[in-house]
Amino acid sequence: MPVCHASKLNSAYEALRIYDYFKAKKQFSQLVKHENAAAAYGLAIIYRRQDNPFHQLDSAVKYGALAKLFFNKTKPATFTYKDFKVDSNAIATFCDSVARTYLKRIENKNNVELIEQFLKRQSHCSASIIQSALQLRDELILEKMVRINNCDTTHQLLLTYPQNYLLNDAQKVYDRQLYAKLTESKTEEAFKNYLKRYPNTSFSTNAQDALFNIYKTNANKEGLATYVKTYPQSYQTPEAWKLLFALSVKAYSNQELQGFLNDYPDFPFKTSILKEIKLNNYTLLPYEAGDLQGFIDTASHIAIAPQFDKVNAFSEGLALVTKGDSVFFINKENQNVFNRYYTEAYDFKNGIAAAMLNNQWFFINRQGQQISGFYDDVSELSNDVYVVKQANKFGTLDKYAQVIVPPRFTKIGDFKNEKAYIEEDGLFGFIDKLGNVSRPHYQWISDFNEYGIAIVQLNNHYGLINASNETILEPKFDQLLYAGKNIFIAVKNNLYGYYSGKGCFMSEVNYDFKKEKTATYYTNGFVLRLLKKEQQAFMDGNGRITIDFGVYDEIAFASQGLIKVKRKNKYGFVNRKLNLVIPYKYEQAEDFKDSLAIVKRKSKTYLLNLAGGELMETEGTITYIAKGFYQRQTNENNELLNANQKIIYGNVKSLNVLPQGYLLVYLKDASVKVLKL
Repeated sequence: MPVCHASKLNSAYEALRIYDYFKAKKQFSQLVKHENAAAAYGLAIIYRRQDNPFHQLDSAVKYGALAKLFFNKTKPATFTYKDFKVDSNAIATFCDSVARTYLKRIENKNNVELIEQFLKRQSHCSASIIQSALQLRDELILEKMVRINNCDTTHQLLLTYPQNYLLNDAQKVYDRQLYAKLTESKTEEAFKNYLKRYPNTSFSTNAQDALFNIYKTNANKEGLATYVKTYPQSYQTPEAWKLLFALSVKAYSNQELQGFLNDYPDFPFKTSILKEIKLNNYTLLPYEAGDLQGFIDTASHIAIAPQFDKVNAFSEGLALVTKGDSVFFINKENQNVFNRYYTEAYDFKNGIAAAMLNNQWFFINRQGQQISGFYDDVSELSNDVYVVKQANKFGTLDKYAQVIVPPRFTKIGDFKNEKAYIEEDGLFGFIDKLGNVSRPHYQWISDFNEYGIAIVQLNNHYGLINASNETILEPKFDQLLYAGKNIFIAVKNNLYGYYSGKGCFMSEVNYDFKKEKTATYYTNGFVLRLLKKEQQAFMDGNGRITIDFGVYDEIAFASQGLIKVKRKNKYGFVNRKLNLVIPYKYEQAEDFKDSLAIVKRKSKTYLLNLAGGELMETEGTITYIAKGFYQRQTNENNELLNANQKIIYGNVKSLNVLPQGYLLVYLKDASVKVLKL
């Protein structure tokens, strides 16, 4: 460095040291023309500082870059003047500091162009700063992709920014948008064309699923035959084969069966499906004997002797049974079909089941093969959705165990009416079956009802929202109860009224609330019960009082055209015009079911018909079991009768109504009888 330059640099840095910015700037500007790195660095410092009229961040960037360029080009000796030291490290540190300040200034402007300009001008700064800028830019690009939600725009952005830091996420957005666009018509051709053009995208499974459901819904044999040949690796293919078989084989003659196998030689279930179809016509019901359980057929014959600690009903041809600490699946011939034992499991649904082994849950198909990864926990299927837990986070799978939402939430509830609550950081929102999420910001949220409305808590008060997260009823009530038929009970200051989910009040909030009563006590969905000073009245949905206060001591909702009412501690029945049909003479009375009501007068219990006729008199009790069946109990005997008072079985020990539509009658002689309901 020439002596004159060194002298001028010393003078300039001395001026900078004593904050004489005018002199320092003038001297540095003269020297920088000679590609002097120390002079460029001095100018960069002046423009960076905010205590002078020359402060300008763009100029600080410019001269910092020049300082780095000059230094690398001329490779001068390190310049030092008192507290100032100019070398490659000092210049690099300065440039990075300015770059960070500049990046911080533009990052809140959400402008991709500004970040692009930054990247062009700041190519000399460190890789970490460049990476931060690139990440910020790419996050904004991804956000734009999602906001615009147009596959053409997304594709153009992918072409424009091929090195996108979030390329995988962006590609997923593009795949989703492209799938939505190309399959918007939801037709068979649309899904087939999509699969032909894009067989390996993340949405190919969705397209296969949709195509299979079209064939399934339309019972399309030709479509199913094409499906199993075209998509042999699809998880739906086994189910497609089964459905194709069921649609093709009707009479089960040898000629028909052989014809099917000739037409479809690749049919994978030649033996098992035929056997399964035969067994499907054989209904077996769970029953118990002492502490063990087994299965009985509809003719009351023991099919599988009691030998298990617990049995579930058969589902899709298999039953889950428990013996000791293990569970396993048996067929109707009592064979452990997979020859495997699990710690826990759920019944088969849609051709798959969740099972646990070694504290890990996974899914198996009807051949017992594992078809999923591992989970810490799996819920039972609800609304065709499984909720799974993995690494203390919750996500969702569809009914075929395909991922809808990867585990990322603190908690997800069971799905009801297409939605479930989600919890994140102590706040609640909701998610639908497709994985669309409403941001958690409520203190609590109920299940959505069948009309797509949920109760929410906000600021310690309750209101209503719809499935679009729009407020229907402002959260200002102490309590809200859903009573069915889209009617809600709104409570404020221990007073209640009725609100319709359609968006209007059906009554004033002016009646005495009894918190011990359930929501169904207040309304049956057609008539509204009003309570005031221990008196009851009825109002219809149009606000008309149909039964006024003080007419009756108690009122029940109409059942089979009659209304149970109480006067002077006696029950009777009136019709809808409030004409007395059955006199007030019963100390106890139930509503009518199947044209009969159980009543009690003095020490006797009766079945009452709609005309007031007293049937089945007993000193004991009468219990409604199911349609057409009653239990009459006395000190001496326990009998099962039909509605015509005919004794079906005496000496009954216990009864069990099964959801399959059968009644198990356990007799005192240890035999079991099966009745069809």
